[in-house]
Amino acid sequence: MGKRYDILRLDPQDKPIFFVVEAFSPDGDPSSTAFYYDENTCPTNIFVRGVEEIIVDGDTDRHGLFEFVRTTESLDFLERTHCPEDEWPKVIPEAFTKTP
Repeated sequence: MGKRYDILRLDPQDKPIFFVVEAFSPDGDPSSTAFYYDENTCPTNIFVRGVEEIIVDGDTDRHGLFEFVRTTESLDFLERTHCPEDEWPKVIPEAFTKTP
């Protein structure tokens, strides 16, 4: 059996959510770091590098932040392409349903 993936949902929050990740810029240049996060990188890249902490309203142990949707079987297209934009709607259609 291939890999299985859990689909999680993060609903809109009343409070900001802060993610603590390892620093991107080795020299600490705020302008290049801001450009990287604000304009240049996909959000997925942040999680690939590893999240050290998630903080919501001062709570560093926020249970229930993510909601389990379901488990899906192997996403073999991830091995075939780096940017599978055309494949995601077929595998997780509920993520592409627009809400009013």
